[in-house]
Amino acid sequence: MAEKEPRDMPRKLPALPRPPKLPDVRSVAGTVVTGALGLAVVVVGKLKRGR
Repeated sequence: MAEKEPRDMPRKLPALPRPPKLPDVRSVAGTVVTGALGLAVVVVGKLKRGR
C-alpha cells in the first residue's frame, strides 16, 4: 500500500494542473465564439431589418 500511494500521487499531481487548463481554454474560447456569433447574428439582423 505504501508503495502504491507514492506512485499514484505523482500521477494525480501532474494530471490535475493539466486538465483544468484545457477545459478553461476551451470554455473561454467557446464563450468567446458563441458571444461573437451572437453579436454577429444581432448585428446582421439589425442591418437586414434596417435595410
